[in-house]
Amino acid sequence: MLHRASLIVVAAVTRLRRLLSSALSWSPRRLLSFGRRAGGGGAESDEPHGAGASDADEGYSLERWDKEFYRDPLDAPQARLVALGACSQESRHSTSVVFRNAVADPPARCRVFWLDYQGKLVRYKTLDPGETHRQQTFETHPWTFTTVPTRGSLGEPKQRLVVDGSPVFFPRRPISGGDASAVAEVRRPSLRRWTHDGHILYPAFFKRVAQTFLLTHARIRREPPSSPPAPRRSRRLLEKRLLEASVSNDVGPASAEDDANAMFEFHDRSSCDSVGEMFPEEPEPAPQPTTLGDLPPELAAYIVSLAAPRCPLYRAVEDAVLEANARGAADAELAIGAGDDQGEH
Repeated sequence: MLHRASLIVVAAVTRLRRLLSSALSWSPRRLLSFGRRAGGGGAESDEPHGAGASDADEGYSLERWDKEFYRDPLDAPQARLVALGACSQESRHSTSVVFRNAVADPPARCRVFWLDYQGKLVRYKTLDPGETHRQQTFETHPWTFTTVPTRGSLGEPKQRLVVDGSPVFFPRRPISGGDASAVAEVRRPSLRRWTHDGHILYPAFFKRVAQTFLLTHARIRREPPSSPPAPRRSRRLLEKRLLEASVSNDVGPASAEDDANAMFEFHDRSSCDSVGEMFPEEPEPAPQPTTLGDLPPELAAYIVSLAAPRCPLYRAVEDAVLEANARGAADAELAIGAGDDQGEH
């Protein structure tokens, strides 16, 4: 039973991969227009008009799946970054920070960028795996990081890296008695784990594919089961019944009439090449094909989780800016308090 279930899962995943690699190269606009009358109005959708249009127009190819892994949270106009606060503000409180390349799974080189006063990325340093770099900066100057494509690779996309889950890093001002050079560990973002409750957070194209797969699975499971195959007639059972019938007929002394009937029966049996000709055996029914409906619902959900794109988890830029501002205000109060204490002594 477990072997059959594993075969069903392998077959379903294989079919889903074929669907993604070939059939899912359709344009969503073509899918939405299927079955719509010529000259009719726009297709109805549960999404607002214009929302997710660019996401859907990119198609459903495997390249589209991989693109989610490299989606950049800072891919926005400079004016938008400035409005969010992802830009340098003032050069008042000088500090230093040590950047460490802790990128793993797999290790990669990382590149350090400073966000200037207009929200523009300014390249500073490239770090090898495990390398560190001490950088002089200011409290309100944000920094960001990306992977570096390997040498000789063409068209390899870059991935936005994080420090403590945030795509932008704001250094802290030095506080008397504390470490003036904090260490910022640059890592890859963690990946979202697919769950039923978190399915709504995935891209629109994946939700459409998962909906199609699950609806197909539910529809096949609702279909009435086919009639069971007819039982196969055993050859040995036929021979046994034939022997019992011949023995049961030989009761009492034989007469001339019985001898005549026996000769006729023997001649009739001898004209047959085998017992199978006397009792023709029914053909063995073909085995029932395995379908998608044979999967339990929990295995169908597991297949959806395997097909989910790798979506990195980034902290919102505005949340990182708000935290940096609150932390700066708290550090300012601590600095004032430390100055007052030194004045009293």
